[in-house]
Amino acid sequence: MRVRRKDGTTIPVSLSGTPLFDADGQPTGIVSVSTAVRSPELEERLLQAERAEAVGRVAGGVAHEFNNCLTTISGYTELMRRELEGDDPIAEGLTAIEEAANRAARLVQQLLAYTRRQVL
Repeated sequence: MRVRRKDGTTIPVSLSGTPLFDADGQPTGIVSVSTAVRSPELEERLLQAERAEAVGRVAGGVAHEFNNCLTTISGYTELMRRELEGDDPIAEGLTAIEEAANRAARLVQQLLAYTRRQVL
């Protein structure tokens, strides 16, 4: 037998019942017990979902910390650029740093989007 849960999914259950009798031996009701049946496959799927959620949380934390580093790199690069005059040869290096930081920031956003999809 399967039972529908509030979220719309169904789960297999085992149902057993026993009749109740009064003192005269007349049936007065039934006592029933239902127990969710957990299969090894279901247990494995649950474990995989929990692992994916944990990986998503770790990846989100790492991405947040990495974004903090990128913000520092970008901020100091911008401050250095303001100090340059004219055609300073350092400007080319600062541009490379900014481009790399922007690429890394996009990668972090992609990682976060991916982990959100996996956890949901």
